[in-house]
Amino acid sequence: MYMKKSLSFVLSLAFCISIGAEELKTLSLGEGIPGIDVPDLAGFGISPNGRYVCGMIDSGEGVFAMDLQTGIYKYEYTEDSELHNIDNNGVGIGFLGDMGITYSWNGEISELISEDENCVFIIGEDITNDGSVKVGKLVAADYETFAAYSVNGADWKKLPEPPAEMTGAYGDGSMAIGISGDGKYIIGHAGNFGPIIVWTRNEDGSYEPDALFARYCALDESELDKKPLVDLMPQAISNNGKYILCSASKLIVEQDGNENMFTFPAVYNTDTRELKLYDEQQKIDEKNVGLTGTAIADDGSFVGIIGFMMYRVDYGCFIMKADETQAQLFLDVYPKYAEKFGISDMTSRSIPTDISADGRYILGYAYYLDESLNGAPEYACTYIIDNGESWTGVGAIESQSASEEIFSLDGVRLSELKKGVNIIRMSDGSVRKVIR
Repeated sequence: MYMKKSLSFVLSLAFCISIGAEELKTLSLGEGIPGIDVPDLAGFGISPNGRYVCGMIDSGEGVFAMDLQTGIYKYEYTEDSELHNIDNNGVGIGFLGDMGITYSWNGEISELISEDENCVFIIGEDITNDGSVKVGKLVAADYETFAAYSVNGADWKKLPEPPAEMTGAYGDGSMAIGISGDGKYIIGHAGNFGPIIVWTRNEDGSYEPDALFARYCALDESELDKKPLVDLMPQAISNNGKYILCSASKLIVEQDGNENMFTFPAVYNTDTRELKLYDEQQKIDEKNVGLTGTAIADDGSFVGIIGFMMYRVDYGCFIMKADETQAQLFLDVYPKYAEKFGISDMTSRSIPTDISADGRYILGYAYYLDESLNGAPEYACTYIIDNGESWTGVGAIESQSASEEIFSLDGVRLSELKKGVNIIRMSDGSVRKVIR
């Protein structure tokens, strides 16, 4: 069992306003230097509506979930723990010590339970907008994993796997890593971190597997002339379920006859059933190592890193707008990000991890510079880039929910949190005190 330390605080937010629409927020568990005075934070998931954030602290030594509107958050200090994503109600999903969990911004914990007697533990990966469907993987005693899901709080069960003739060498096991906001589509891996499988929900609520990679990837040398790719790995799915972001690879024969693997983003459109390859040479990829996308918005715009996510080798963060063919560096697009995280972005120590449904908010974490640390980036900081506009027409986070009200100590209603003591009346009737 895990040793639990549950704490509730007001989140410390630092706001930096740049020229134009960009706004940069950095998150901390308290005052002082993250990693020295207070714990590191690595934000992994932002809710589709942009209101809640979740992640881990101290490189897996705990989890946190927070409400960005009110500044209230909770965290648990427990070894080997992470929260991977969070829904529009502030319920995150992941694992805490030796059990899979959901964990809310107000500190509520629910254990994930499997109907499979061979399951040792569950790792939660993603959750629908309303929290009704959860996905992840069941881990057996021999560490073989199986894609699994739960509907409306029921025990977790395995997702069906594609026929063995479609998956070839990847036929043993699977894992689910993402789900659309309405639960219609689930994405995951064949085998242990193998190529992409897509599950589509039927009218009866069951899920049908599709070994998507088998359409585009050569499973053996005899197919190399017919299919352009040798790998197609899942990375993320847009909240509306229309776009699935992948990492594709193909063999490039050099002039000297040597074969090299080239990796680039690919986006599958579930409406048209077409795969768009971003294999055009990118100007920002000076070392020719390829790009890896990490998160995608509802219009198909995505963010990622130059390099390889799995091996954590990267040379900068990028954004690719849906109507463009050339990616742009964060360092060029976001001045305040460049000012605070420039060194990290040039030394493989920054990564964008998620994006809100409308594309307005980009979540990530980086190691940033502080004069007291003699010029070396030494600690992690979670950041949120606010583009100041939505790209997709989906409503972004509002200044304050109509069902939650802020008051001063003398009972005057406020439009936003003010310095000092604030009284918040929550939608469930409860009252919280917030000090800024």
